[in-house]
Amino acid sequence: NGVFLYDRAGFDDGANELAVLPSGRIVVAGVTRADALSADFTVLGLTQAGALDPGFGTDGVAIVDFGSSVASANAITVGPGGLIYVAGSAEIGGSGREARDAVLTVLRADGTPGTRLNGGAGVSFEFGDLPADFPQSIDVDATGERILVTGFTDVDDQSNQRMGVARLIGLDSRLFADGYE
Repeated sequence: NGVFLYDRAGFDDGANELAVLPSGRIVVAGVTRADALSADFTVLGLTQAGALDPGFGTDGVAIVDFGSSVASANAITVGPGGLIYVAGSAEIGGSGREARDAVLTVLRADGTPGTRLNGGAGVSFEFGDLPADFPQSIDVDATGERILVTGFTDVDDQSNQRMGVARLIGLDSRLFADGYE
């Protein structure tokens, strides 16, 4: 039995999903805030005992910067080789809910960016040409080359939404999404 609480800077933080690495360590996808106006795409690394893992990210915390002041890590899974696949959303090219695009990153087991994304933060994609995309789950095949992301997209101001499924193939400069709704 045990409980772990994390508070980055006294503002609202939240955990959305967790996964267990082959080593037994735990990774948690969520959102943290350093101030009242921003939200960061965050992955926590925990030891088997449930404490922040000092060997993961920076003192147990990996914050992925998509160049956005508002982002959230919503879904996480562990793929081949212990790579950590994380999907969420970030404000890309604007601000507000309608600027939210789906984003994907791959981290190594130590919380550093996976080289398969050319050392960058990650990639953005859309479930279609609708205003906002919110991934909710992610899975990866045994090769790590095919990633499925599900979630929803807003048709209008949150009152009308559509289910979205994206299949992403490859995680280098060849990345593309080829299936929507």
